Amino acid sequence: MKARIIAVLATTAAVFGLMTSPAHAYGRDFTRTCDGEKTTYTAYTTNDGDYAYTRKNGGHWASCKGHAWVRIKMGGHWYAWKHDSHVAKIDGTAPIQMAQHKGCSTCHVYTTAPL
Repeated sequence: MKARIIAVLATTAAVFGLMTSPAHAYGRDFTRTCDGEKTTYTAYTTNDGDYAYTRKNGGHWASCKGHAWVRIKMGGHWYAWKHDSHVAKIDGTAPIQMAQHKGCSTCHVYTTAPL
């Protein structure tokens, strides 16, 4: 009986978690290591393609000095990179097809797309 109660509670918690999680966006975290310390960045694109951003978590106090970078693809065309010391955000004038994110001008590129 105790196992069944635990299973019901776990199922309820899982369903509630699915109902409250953001189903309208795609995001991921990536890290860079600078001077032996990790800096985490968040790459995010809304599912409806309204905007995309890259956020440098920890802001100016993060170990990596590089900016947060983002660029978007709309209408089959990649637009110029935008960067900022903390959050680089681009609003789409049409649905965003994809976005690319990085933690410095020469860093690895991570791609997100609306789900």
